[in-house]
Amino acid sequence: MAVEEAGAEASNRDPQAGTEGDAGEDAAMHVEEATGGGETGEALWSQFHGHVPGRFVPYSAAAGAFRGGKLENNFLKTCRWSPDGLCVFASTEDNQIRVFELPQDADCGEKWAPGHDQMKPVLSVLEGETIYDAAWLPTMSSSDPASCLFFSTSRDNPVHIWDAFTGACQGSYCAYTDAEELTAGYSVGFDNRAPYIYVGFNNQIRVYAIDRPGRQHTSIKTFKRANRETTGQRGIVSCISFNPDKSGLFAAGSYSRNVGLYDGGTGKLLYNLQGHRGGVTQAEWSRDGQYLFTGGRKDDEILCWDVRNTGDVLLRLPRAVTTNQRILFDLDHSGRFVITPSLSSDPSLLVYDLWAQVGEAGAEPVARVPCPALANGVQIHPTLPLLAVSTGARRFPLPGEDEDDAAAAAAAAGGKRARGEEEAKCTDAGEQEGEAGPFDSALLLMRYPLDAAAVTA
Repeated sequence: MAVEEAGAEASNRDPQAGTEGDAGEDAAMHVEEATGGGETGEALWSQFHGHVPGRFVPYSAAAGAFRGGKLENNFLKTCRWSPDGLCVFASTEDNQIRVFELPQDADCGEKWAPGHDQMKPVLSVLEGETIYDAAWLPTMSSSDPASCLFFSTSRDNPVHIWDAFTGACQGSYCAYTDAEELTAGYSVGFDNRAPYIYVGFNNQIRVYAIDRPGRQHTSIKTFKRANRETTGQRGIVSCISFNPDKSGLFAAGSYSRNVGLYDGGTGKLLYNLQGHRGGVTQAEWSRDGQYLFTGGRKDDEILCWDVRNTGDVLLRLPRAVTTNQRILFDLDHSGRFVITPSLSSDPSLLVYDLWAQVGEAGAEPVARVPCPALANGVQIHPTLPLLAVSTGARRFPLPGEDEDDAAAAAAAAGGKRARGEEEAKCTDAGEQEGEAGPFDSALLLMRYPLDAAAVTA
């Protein structure tokens, strides 16, 4: 089925179709009648039409667009679909953010091949230093050019606003220390009730009005010292995510391995969730706003919290995260499926069905999707059965390795990293042993085939 047809079908599907396969009272988590609907009445649907997305085929890719510069190991850090789904951006190690349009005439095929490398950036913006975080304006729509903006924060720089059509910097949100020195934010998030951007710093969050760039802001102190006592959430605020129920509740993850739940109206810390083994790098809400999913660096589990009962972790989803790199997962619109990269020796994406029954050994993935290179992030298209996957990893030269060896190894595939004198190789079934992987440090688009044969496969 073509992507255009899939999009039309997704928009007209039966609201009850997504409840198919519900495991009832024995489910890992009982998602109430309209998962994602809640009191808002929003219809339940999934980009995968209620089917388990256990198989994806290549759609298109961008690999050559990230090569050819001075930086040999130009790996991707994140990829984000625009809210209207017409384009996607990717931030990279060379301090650039490249915007790509969704191709409409891609030749999918069944296996990844160099011919899939067809996507070219329509826009590229350059930050001055290492990019920490980037996000689209939540109300962005290509039919309204004034709303086509994305935001980025980087080391030793203010938060910048970028025009997605021209690449021009439209403004900055500046933060200064008590000594009047410019300080950089580490994460950005948006209030879904009012036009405010939240920027995470060390031990505080600063709130700016989106339509008033500059230095004027209000501050939420996440950590306080008073009378030799400390209270609050310590550390750098690494991610910010607002509850979709528009109650004002938002989650702020910290590199100090905890997650704070805050009242957006008062800035008061309501709960401090602890349980991660590494610094928290991502927080995502279920569509109904009742469940919070968090992941961390050097932490082999995604934790699921029930915000109505925060006493303990509700569910643990295993994955392999062995580095300090931010590894991004995503949920489908229905809140049923979680898809996450796993940094195992065999590059793959893990698919978890939250409605499936959990055995004594804990949650198990219902599918493993092969990936042609080591993935570090995935995001599901807002409406279509498409995945955007970013690949690549930071690589440090081994002791005794000269520059030529380091460059050759950085350009090689990220599937299995050899030690000693062996080169890094990609072991995807479509490539011969020893070939350099063409999709290491690339943006991949994968399509879930909605034809009957694929569903029953």
